[in-house]
Amino acid sequence: MTNSSRLLIMQYIAPLIGGYVGTITSGAATSAVLGGLVGVTNDDDLNDDLLVMPDATADGDQARIITDWTGSTGSATFAARVTDTTYTSETYFT
Repeated sequence: MTNSSRLLIMQYIAPLIGGYVGTITSGAATSAVLGGLVGVTNDDDLNDDLLVMPDATADGDQARIITDWTGSTGSATFAARVTDTTYTSETYFT
């Protein structure tokens, strides 16, 4: 099974088990705006959730724990910096 096949399977399964899938619309080294989740959830609903960014350039940037979630803006904050801060419609799932 190729990596792209695994990615498609994970994106399909995430919503079936209560997760979310979408694209990152903007961000910085310790935060990202998750498109499709702006105003959808309450603040802190996604705290401590795993944020997976499989399209990240560096393997070490592909997964982060959300330390603060602001539902009204769709902003996820994570403690560990990412080196790839060019968010160009990167896929995410939680």
